[in-house]
Amino acid sequence: MSRSDGHLKLARRLLTLHPKRPNQVELGRAVVTAYYALFHLLTEDVARLFVAESEELVARLARTVDHKAIKDVSGRIIGGDWPSAFKPIPGGFVATLQLVQVANAVIRLQGARHRADYDRTYSFTRVEATELIDVAEAAFTAWRAIRQTDAARLYLGCFLLWKTWNDKEPR
Repeated sequence: MSRSDGHLKLARRLLTLHPKRPNQVELGRAVVTAYYALFHLLTEDVARLFVAESEELVARLARTVDHKAIKDVSGRIIGGDWPSAFKPIPGGFVATLQLVQVANAVIRLQGARHRADYDRTYSFTRVEATELIDVAEAAFTAWRAIRQTDAARLYLGCFLLWKTWNDKEPR
């Protein structure tokens, strides 16, 4: 089982620790863990764009991906905004429904993670935490269906190279 799959299973298990009355720590950690499951799934795939064999290099490269970059790129891709270096490609890149689903999940789960970690006045319900874990699971399924496509790989590359690719004039 991959680390990201393990995070997703743990998120679900945290919801069951106190079946009758879950506490906010458990609900919050379940939400945070669901976000990190998706984050690790995507960052490992970013690293694998560059490194095929060395697990140490995959881990190091995956750690260079910034949470803000993933959120920003996800928002841009949802809006159909690809880096300028790729805009002249005939037909362009189109974010499929599955890619948009993944990007939306990143944004939604990252927002929920911030609430869980930083907003002490916010209380999650079991229903809300369950729904957020469902969002992560659906994003996993969608991502695994498209991860080898050019648009998905470009999305991953944008996490590290958006500025460079967007500063380039199309040729």
